[in-house]
Amino acid sequence: MKQDDFSLLLDEFGLTDKEVRKITESDDFIKKAGVVKPEATTNYKVDKSSIQGVGVFATKNFIPGDEIGYGTLDGTRTYAGRYTNHAKDNNAKFYFLKESENSKLIAEKEIKEGDEIVVNYRHHTFTKSYL
Repeated sequence: MKQDDFSLLLDEFGLTDKEVRKITESDDFIKKAGVVKPEATTNYKVDKSSIQGVGVFATKNFIPGDEIGYGTLDGTRTYAGRYTNHAKDNNAKFYFLKESENSKLIAEKEIKEGDEIVVNYRHHTFTKSYL
């Protein structure tokens, strides 16, 4: 059976989907990860995803380099930071800001209104990029 890229990513971490769910649903993880807050943007919405649970969807068109929103803002994850799903063929990427602990979600490819915005988790987990 061919594995999807998210399963391959978990293999790279030495984890199973069940273990990840147990970790991310634990009180300790939620306490460390902090609350998730909406940000004041109309660039995206959270909706049901065919990839996993819910995801982040564009409410307008984006071209490469456009700012979609914050991933983290003042120590708090935004909806984009929490609900953006993984895809090997990502159309966006999280960039960290040098002057703060904040991160921004930036379009890497053309994204049409209604498209799910996806990132490759490897890009911000293994090697951080900065603005």
